[in-house]
Amino acid sequence: MNFDLQQVLANAATIDELLGLDYEPQIGQKDSTDRAALRLAAWCRSASSGDWGQFFKRITRDALSIEQVLAKFADVRRAVDVPQPAWFVDAEWAYQALTGEFGNQEFFLVRETEPRPFEKLFYALVEQAEKKLSIKQSHKRLHCLMMRRELIYATVY
Repeated sequence: MNFDLQQVLANAATIDELLGLDYEPQIGQKDSTDRAALRLAAWCRSASSGDWGQFFKRITRDALSIEQVLAKFADVRRAVDVPQPAWFVDAEWAYQALTGEFGNQEFFLVRETEPRPFEKLFYALVEQAEKKLSIKQSHKRLHCLMMRRELIYATVY
């Protein structure tokens, strides 16, 4: 299965991120218009306990109109000239680690017991995290097998 990581970036954005300048509205379809109305209603319930009068005051105070909010809640795309947020950069490499090769096919022997569920899957993620850590902080490498065991144990359980 292949995911559109740019779509993940748009779907995972917070309300503040969506309404900011980093996202641009796109021409949408009927289903995106319906989704925008549902998101707006959920925000109204969250921000003002469903009181639309109070909610309109709130978005007016933020210099927003309902039309602007609905456009941003429908179909958006992250602006091309804006750097990706740090959480997305991490999500991207983690996704690639989880969907790519399973490392060097080693298993973690957590506390000298039987292999744990998803051990093989998480090995690639731990291996990639270790590489990134060693690049950033070469003096703090995770060479100790015990540390690897504890990390996978904490991830699986």
